[in-house]
Amino acid sequence: MQKNQIEEKIQQLNQLKALDFQDYSALLIILENFNYQLKQDILLYYFQQNLHQLYSLPVNQQVQTFYQISNISENKFAKNELDFEEIGEKILKNIKDQAEQQIENTIILAKALFFHSIVLQDTFKILFDYLKQQDKSMTRINFMNFSQIYLVLNQIKILHPDYYQQILRENQITSQKIIQQLEKIFFDNRKIQNQQKPKTRIISKQEQEFHFFLKNQLDFKNLSLLQQYSINIYVVDFFIQEKNTVIEIYGNQHYRDQIDLDQKTLKRNKILEKLGYQVLYVPTYQWNKLNSNHLKQQFVANLLSKIK
Repeated sequence: MQKNQIEEKIQQLNQLKALDFQDYSALLIILENFNYQLKQDILLYYFQQNLHQLYSLPVNQQVQTFYQISNISENKFAKNELDFEEIGEKILKNIKDQAEQQIENTIILAKALFFHSIVLQDTFKILFDYLKQQDKSMTRINFMNFSQIYLVLNQIKILHPDYYQQILRENQITSQKIIQQLEKIFFDNRKIQNQQKPKTRIISKQEQEFHFFLKNQLDFKNLSLLQQYSINIYVVDFFIQEKNTVIEIYGNQHYRDQIDLDQKTLKRNKILEKLGYQVLYVPTYQWNKLNSNHLKQQFVANLLSKIK
């Protein structure tokens, strides 16, 4: 989309008084039904035009706004001459200057930066200082913070193992005691949550159909199929154990457009691949276009032919 078209759309939205940088969530709601590509262009353009206002907002709003924008691709940031890391560093400085909600804000900032493979050392100093203070009282009462810290550290450990070891060394942690405590709390709580879940799970029509055709072809090949299978911190839609292959059903929420997966999904897939799994996926928009059993069987056969 041309810049003047984006500006025109911005002006239309401004006339509705919908765009207020101090209430970024209102902008997201207004753009909810927009074409994904157009929404991303508008978000980034508006972010760039109003960046000077960002650092004067309350810190939690700075962080939430930055997190919302983090799912936009690195290429778009570069084209708009925005330095994602530099913005993150400025927000981190503001977080450090304010004690209130410091841990919660630091966790969200670390997750936003991680979508772009950026790790700021000071974020982990804040997190580890917090963990050291809580060392003797790590219980499920503090679960939300501990859980989110564990998720961030787990991703760093898998994707950047050398940097993970450096983080541990620089934060004067000579053993894995704190990490092990975090891990235990995380998985104990997950077990409790799973026990409390309803026994029946709502399954989409696409997933039901795909499961039927997939299972038929795997039975013919004497391969087993597991559903809702846990791998590390994730639960995947389908898992073919003998082939170490994950198959996911991806709806529109996983895409920047109908071609490119969003940053969050790409990061998830990369982590699974680093753990040694092959990841295949079925876009629901493609599956919905298959209007006969023959086409669906053919689609599944083509997908399975990609297994290494």
